[in-house]
Amino acid sequence: MSLSFDTAEELLIEYEKIGVAMYDESLNDFSIRYNKLFKTWRQTVEALDAFGAEARMHLKPFLTHPDLQLRMNAAYDVEDIDPQASLAVFREIAASGKLPQAANAKLALSRRDPTYKG
Repeated sequence: MSLSFDTAEELLIEYEKIGVAMYDESLNDFSIRYNKLFKTWRQTVEALDAFGAEARMHLKPFLTHPDLQLRMNAAYDVEDIDPQASLAVFREIAASGKLPQAANAKLALSRRDPTYKG
């Protein structure tokens, strides 16, 4: 499956839709649809990268989005450009206790933050 969008803005809209849909599916025990959405999410990021090195900066507003999965996705995808903001989101979601995102955030922290005690 290849994604084709004319503008980075169109990709950002798609990115948001995918993150929200992933949250809904994560509540259904990681169904086949979640796995497809995961693959599409990664393709969306690859397509966004084609717009240049600065394109991922446009994902930073998603770090404060009310949807937990979208925030997690954004934290992963801005990690290279803003590691502190990324870690802050992982810490916040881990502390929330809301599963399955909290468990994923704890795992992300354990791999990225040597001071994290889980």
